[in-house]
Amino acid sequence: MSERRTLARDRSDRQETVGALYRRVRDRFRQSRLTTPDLDARRLVCHATGLSTAGLVADPDRQLDAEDGIRADDLVVRRLAGESVARLTGERDFWGRPFEITAETLEPRPDTETLIEVVLSRVGAELAPHATVLDIGTGSGILATTLLAECSRMTALAIDISPDAIAVARRNADRHGVGGRCRFACMSYFDALSGRFDLIVSNPPYIPTADIETLAPEVAGHDPRIALDGGADGHTAFRRIFSQAHSHLNPGGLLLVEIGFDQAGTVSDLARTNGFAVRSTVKDLEGRDRAVLALLP
Repeated sequence: MSERRTLARDRSDRQETVGALYRRVRDRFRQSRLTTPDLDARRLVCHATGLSTAGLVADPDRQLDAEDGIRADDLVVRRLAGESVARLTGERDFWGRPFEITAETLEPRPDTETLIEVVLSRVGAELAPHATVLDIGTGSGILATTLLAECSRMTALAIDISPDAIAVARRNADRHGVGGRCRFACMSYFDALSGRFDLIVSNPPYIPTADIETLAPEVAGHDPRIALDGGADGHTAFRRIFSQAHSHLNPGGLLLVEIGFDQAGTVSDLARTNGFAVRSTVKDLEGRDRAVLALLP
């Protein structure tokens, strides 16, 4: 019997409450050995029913609407098939703020917050509070929007090859009150780009093509491939960025890129070969190399 039919049978066995739905989904996720079954169940039940977490806890005996039950069952099936909770709810937190995500955008992950930490630690020292920022491959706009939200005098240009991603990024910037300081453009890397910036940030595609299918199902099956695929060696995007960035940075400008855990040496060499001074390799919370910061002398 299919997962969807099993869930429908369990739901039809009795008039279900939202509390019973939560317990049923939680137990199913536990049986499937999901990493965070209770949290996943709570978030998906709340999403399906429109309840807040507090509402679910306060009124577990509330009768479940039939359409909500069907919607919850669909979410369960998709979660067990490998879609992340963020994909299913259309939202993921980053640096303490909720961001809309869609099928056209990479799902934000905590590792990328390392880039925000690096930039904020340099504001007022190497980076002026009113710095101009270029965000390459902005996706859902997490880097540009977060930097502008944290630094009230910064301005940014966020670019992406996907017009759908640009639309999402624009909505996220408006949602967090920084849309007036962020411009958006649909382009690939530096194509048709004019002007110079004080800071360039990017979380480019850096997974070697052959490695993509070995990633977690939530990533390999649902993140847009164009945001993952870094070419045969994973370095295609880095070569393009470092070979062209010097034409778009002010003297003394900073270039910050997210990297794979084993790419620090190669990316640092690319930076130096193209006239940059490598300031640091930055580790994430797991102690893995996660970013390279370079300066244009």
